[in-house]
Amino acid sequence: MFAIYFKSVYSCEVVNDDVSDLKILSFDLPNNAYFTVDDVFHSLSTLSGAKNVGPDGLPGVFLFQLRSIIAYPLFLLFRRSLDEGIFPTILKFSSVTPVHKSGVKSDISNYRPISIQSHLSKLFESLVLNSIKPSVNNILIEEQHGFRPGRSTTTCNLVFSNFVFDSFKKRSQVDVVYTDLAKAFDTVNHSVLLRILETSGFGEPLLSWFGSFLVNRLQWVKLFGIKSNIFSSTSGVPQGGHLSPILFLLFVNSIRNALPLCKLLCFADDMKLFMEINSAADCIPHLAHDYTNIANVLGLPTLAERRRTLNLKFIRGLITNHIDSPCLLSKINFKVPSHISRSHVTFLIPTANTNYLQNEPLRRIMSLANEDPSFDDNLF
Repeated sequence: MFAIYFKSVYSCEVVNDDVSDLKILSFDLPNNAYFTVDDVFHSLSTLSGAKNVGPDGLPGVFLFQLRSIIAYPLFLLFRRSLDEGIFPTILKFSSVTPVHKSGVKSDISNYRPISIQSHLSKLFESLVLNSIKPSVNNILIEEQHGFRPGRSTTTCNLVFSNFVFDSFKKRSQVDVVYTDLAKAFDTVNHSVLLRILETSGFGEPLLSWFGSFLVNRLQWVKLFGIKSNIFSSTSGVPQGGHLSPILFLLFVNSIRNALPLCKLLCFADDMKLFMEINSAADCIPHLAHDYTNIANVLGLPTLAERRRTLNLKFIRGLITNHIDSPCLLSKINFKVPSHISRSHVTFLIPTANTNYLQNEPLRRIMSLANEDPSFDDNLF
């Protein structure tokens, strides 16, 4: 059950990977990642207290104890992997543990997947990250404060606070829009990300290595010592990986070009869009902001689609008792057919004499459910 739910967050949608509209600048970025045997040895030395076991069955402390013996062989294996542009398949496995976030514990949507990767995989990623990080940090937009050395939520909020206070000193208004991308790291489209990496300046064989690193990753859910069937992640950057944050930052690095009419600040996928308002002319109509490019590249559903999904989830939870509200449940009108018919709807919609009543929340949600032919599948 958890495996089916966690698998459902990944996207299989084929999107247009043409990123020319985002006007991504090209830089002199690495074609390969370089490190020494000593770097591998020092990375193995950090596993001295790591007693947890990865999906490959190897505890970190075991690798630490053998560091003098395996450092050079691992260096050769890692070197060959990078030079051939192929990430080892054996390192693509991860074990997922469900951790309760909040809400009803019987609702699987209230659980967060915690991914456990092998120590060797994370060690390899850290070596590649340390090699490319200096070059990548230099090309990230100034507005990005997430996962960057010397930056944090504190620096992000201070920059915004200073802007607000400076505007207030001028007796100006500041309008702000806060955004948070749902399942942002899990829904990154691989082909779009690789196209962005290529356009940004990464070359071969490192570009092929990134492609191999991202695709055909396999997972299973482990709970109470029981493993689920293996499933693949068809999108996203690997959770818990060292390279995942920097790959995501590169994925959204061109957002500045897509939103030229306002200022923005980012902490990874959390973004603030804001403007100083001095007159009615500064209040830019919503249509002036063209979010089409961002939505297409990030594979984001529209607000209407997200609202529809959440509405259907709410009424399904209300009916199945995952949402405890007898008062609201009493207002749900089920339609009991008086004769056999091919036409079937779940709810009886009360007549509305005015537009105000027609948009009453529960009435609107029941109407949406009636329009969805799959709504009552396995509902009762």
